[in-house]
Amino acid sequence: MSHKITTKQNLRAYVGIFIMILLVFSLSNGAFAVSSSTGIIEPLYSDPFLADGSFYWKPLVDTKTQYPNVPFFAVVNPDDGPGSTPPTCSYDPNRLGNRTLDYQNGIDNLTNTGVIVLGYVDTINDTTGIQKSYSQVVHEIDTWAGCYQNVKGILLDDMQTWPFTSGNLTYYQNLTNYIHGDKKLTYSFGNPGTTTDQRFIGTVDAMNIFENGTLPQDAALAGTNNLHLQYDKSNFIFVSYHQPILPSAAWIREASLFVKYMFFTNYSLPNPWNGIPSYLSNETAALNTPSILLAINSVEQNGTSLFGPVIQIKHSNSLLRMAPTPFNYNTTRLTYEITADLCYGNWKFDYWESNHLHKIGNRSSPTIFILPTSQTLTAHYKYVSSCNDVLHKSLHVFNPNHHRQSKN
Repeated sequence: MSHKITTKQNLRAYVGIFIMILLVFSLSNGAFAVSSSTGIIEPLYSDPFLADGSFYWKPLVDTKTQYPNVPFFAVVNPDDGPGSTPPTCSYDPNRLGNRTLDYQNGIDNLTNTGVIVLGYVDTINDTTGIQKSYSQVVHEIDTWAGCYQNVKGILLDDMQTWPFTSGNLTYYQNLTNYIHGDKKLTYSFGNPGTTTDQRFIGTVDAMNIFENGTLPQDAALAGTNNLHLQYDKSNFIFVSYHQPILPSAAWIREASLFVKYMFFTNYSLPNPWNGIPSYLSNETAALNTPSILLAINSVEQNGTSLFGPVIQIKHSNSLLRMAPTPFNYNTTRLTYEITADLCYGNWKFDYWESNHLHKIGNRSSPTIFILPTSQTLTAHYKYVSSCNDVLHKSLHVFNPNHHRQSKN
């Protein structure tokens, strides 16, 4: 972030009942067996150890230990990047001890707890404000891999997406290919810090679409012309600084419907990322909810897949996803309004089916309201001589006037 800075088995009925009781008990106590659908990404632009030798990053270890099912990423940044090449790596003449060893030990401590560490690389030269050459960025990626063996990926900061150029598109795609292919690192994240040209989605594994000292509203998270809603939320991140009070757990859960990773901090400019927020455990706790995976598809009368009908997913009047079937929707346990296209050419919506077991909803309506479990939802269509979907088209409108309450 910029600061310029399970095997399933068939069980007898009584065993199944016992497990269900155990599951309910576990959920009521905040534990569950699957990862949350949204996690934390913390820009960690601070040294791991203080002058007295105490481990400054310990709150991340404690938080991840307390909430092991919430994905947790930390972006480490020793010297506006990795520093020098091995073996020197990170050096500070004003500090005693071996700063490189400190970072290696700090990263190891986070990794051993389950925190996924990314290395920071700025794609813009601080002095000139000009984009670094591809070879310069590759050199820094190489340095991260050489200095810090437990780094699992790279965050490419100051991602240049406006105005669009095919050169920039190739630049970031090639960097991601290098990170994954040549360096065998798992993650390539990017930070334009705002909504981006659609063509850049997919050039990195996930990109930061909001970095600000305010809280993002639905319109910002949905993107210009609802661009982001056409894609899985795994593509998107937001970070928010200058938040002295953590948003409510309800606000965080609703915001999580738009993004895969988020972060809040009470620190502010000029460097909001050099401290660990006082409420880190609480913001992680708000995301400690079971992940729900909805597989949504459409079929013809004979059961053949029908590719193309658009499905809308809403919660509390917020449009969350609007994409052609088939697609998977990763979310959490809330009540959703799901609407299928009434007409798709000469195909007219007939009924919804869940897990190929039963029809759900009102057969005359393409809209259902569900509190889902992980399940398959199928929209059935029948062929007709003509189909008029003029009224239904009016549903394809995002309500920009809907805003959540930001605080308790």
